[in-house]
Amino acid sequence: MNFIIRFGSIRAVSTLLLTAFLGLPSLAHAAGFVCIDVDQDTRIDVYLSSLDPQGPAPVATKLVLLDPSRSAKRQNIATFDVNDGLLQTSGSQVRAVVDLTKPGTSRGGERVGGTRLNQLEALVLNIDVSYEEPINEGARYSAEVTYVKKNGQELHQDFDCNLFPGTTPDKVQVVP
Repeated sequence: MNFIIRFGSIRAVSTLLLTAFLGLPSLAHAAGFVCIDVDQDTRIDVYLSSLDPQGPAPVATKLVLLDPSRSAKRQNIATFDVNDGLLQTSGSQVRAVVDLTKPGTSRGGERVGGTRLNQLEALVLNIDVSYEEPINEGARYSAEVTYVKKNGQELHQDFDCNLFPGTTPDKVQVVP
């Protein structure tokens, strides 16, 4: 009896591992945009569900706000995830809601866009791209981020974006 339970446990673990490995190729083919502001002090990585011109419009699944001038451990300012309800996508516009109660956006004292993260209600990224047409790797797409402060003030910052299809955002060079 003990052998059967162990065999069943091994089988369950094997099934879990196989499922995990089968899911890895989809991570390897992540697509999205790496966006750098013109002063090169803010970077935004946007992960998209898909980039198929024949399929449905892509949805932003994750947005990572970074300060490239800092050490690798301190670069990440905030991470917004669709599963946390912090991202909304409308066409090529992505709205990231700042919620300091969420672990990914809890570093409220970090500076971004001329203010501090804890003073923001949201940031809105507008990339000048059409998902109905093929998006070219290596092509530069202009973008603008609007930082919406809790007091109603809006701050704007210009960005340049490049596509990262089937790779990680770290392998993409964006030169404004």
